[in-house]
Amino acid sequence: MVCTNTTGSCNRWYVADLINSIFPNKIDIKKTLDNILFVDHDLIDSSKGKSTFNFSIPIHITHTVFQPIVDQFLKMAGDDYYVIDFWANIYKNQGFVKSHNHISKGRDLFFDSKTEDMRLKTGVYYFTKPEKSGNLVIEDKEIMIKENDFIIFGSSLNHYSMPNETNEDRIIFSINMGYKVHTKWRENGRFYRFL
Repeated sequence: MVCTNTTGSCNRWYVADLINSIFPNKIDIKKTLDNILFVDHDLIDSSKGKSTFNFSIPIHITHTVFQPIVDQFLKMAGDDYYVIDFWANIYKNQGFVKSHNHISKGRDLFFDSKTEDMRLKTGVYYFTKPEKSGNLVIEDKEIMIKENDFIIFGSSLNHYSMPNETNEDRIIFSINMGYKVHTKWRENGRFYRFL
């Protein structure tokens, strides 16, 4: 575990769990990614990267090749965590994601007061990460990342990625997971069922 707060004392929301895991189906995953629509996202400079993120159906529902990645995240998150979102980002030369967090802000169609109180964890899997392609920064602490690393942390933590300083793509998968909440995806939004 990596403690990411500045005081050195770790609590549950300042702990990032990091493991390295290689999947045997990376070629199939890459082929699927090559055929998925990546779009502009306001946290990524559109000339330097794209995302599959949206508020309807996540890519692991429509493409089962991604399920082992989702399963690894859920195993790391612990019992009673379920998928809220799952997406991929591609960062080209100088591409990065701007500082943000994943606190629910009511952008879902079926938002209610319980949504604001959800216990959420966010995860990032570095599917491809060329050397010098930039690390993850959580609450101003740089986390040294390598290809095939999985990391999860509290969704309320501010985080961003450093620029990709190479001419090769950095490709990541990311997930939001909620504690004791099931999500039903619809084309026009999500519906949360709290357990």
